[in-house]
Amino acid sequence: WLVWIRNWDIDRQSVYRYRQPLLLPAGSVLHMRYIYDNSANNVHNPNAPPIRVQAGNRSVDEMAHLWLQVLPVHTPPSAPDPRLLLQEAWMRNRLRRSPQDRVGLYNLAAALAGQGRFTQAAEVYRQELALDPRDTRALTALGAALESANQPLQAEEQYRAAVAADATGKFAACDARFDLANLELRRQELRSAEDDFRAQLSACADDAETHAGLGEVLAAEGQTEAAQAEFRRSLALDPRSEPALLGLGQSEAGSGDFDAAVRHLSAAVRLDPASADAHEQLARAYAQSGSLDKALLELQKTAQLRPSDPLVHSALAQVLAATGNVKQAIAEQQAALHLLDDDPDGWNNLGVLQARSGDTGAARQAFEHALRLQPDHAQAKANLARLDAQR
Repeated sequence: WLVWIRNWDIDRQSVYRYRQPLLLPAGSVLHMRYIYDNSANNVHNPNAPPIRVQAGNRSVDEMAHLWLQVLPVHTPPSAPDPRLLLQEAWMRNRLRRSPQDRVGLYNLAAALAGQGRFTQAAEVYRQELALDPRDTRALTALGAALESANQPLQAEEQYRAAVAADATGKFAACDARFDLANLELRRQELRSAEDDFRAQLSACADDAETHAGLGEVLAAEGQTEAAQAEFRRSLALDPRSEPALLGLGQSEAGSGDFDAAVRHLSAAVRLDPASADAHEQLARAYAQSGSLDKALLELQKTAQLRPSDPLVHSALAQVLAATGNVKQAIAEQQAALHLLDDDPDGWNNLGVLQARSGDTGAARQAFEHALRLQPDHAQAKANLARLDAQR
């Protein structure tokens, strides 16, 4: 017996949980046995004389449900969320019995997408769409799976199909239009992105993320005041909107309002301390305002979160050099070049740092390497000529 209630009454209707999870071997079969006593002999019978009781979901009906909360065990640390594995198994079993079960198909595809198996998820979404080609939810989900599978053109096609399938013109395709606008923004198709974000705001509910997205587009188009207005509208709807905080802070730094930029970017860091973008943008704002020590701390956090980004190491090298830590700056610039060794600017910067440290031989090699990568690199030529003049 897993749960045995010998003398149940309505006051014991509850959820029962083990203090420690119970391991059930693979292949286990669970049964529930329940007995109804609707006779006059039952002192808890609320009806005297007894009345006929039928099945139902009320406590006074014949109701007995067995619910189990289960998770797979022995999954490797790098394995997907066990709940997704369980949902996948459950939906596959459901589809074995009913292959055209649209709920089963959608949930199976969602479980696959949650595991990062986007190509397989797209195949299952297509199976569901074969049953209903105008299902806006499935079209949108298919677009998202294709976008995650690095197929942006096919994703755009599905998003547009979802918008076109929204015959009501109401809210069914809002997710698709939002995803389409963001896809266009990432592809720098700014005019189309702006049009779709504005269409979203016109047709769908006022939304903080949509205002933030429109703000990003306007900022990229150079419309600074309009962009900041959209970011502020986003924050009025959701003060914890990280994209709006980042966008507004970055825009304010660009326009020279460093105090406001630091305030908004610091709020973004507090909101998501694991956001490398937030730390990096805050570091840039500190550097631009002359607070190099604070910029250095934020760039070091960025490098911890994004250790494989050569641009972060290069920026860290520049700040270290500005604070007088030339030896550490050289190490960071070398780390950047280890990640991106065909960067002529990076080799020129390394040469400058090595020359500053007194290692002219290494500096010469760095400048010459920069010129091999880019023979017309003006700064490397000038720096190399300066070394020759010092002989």
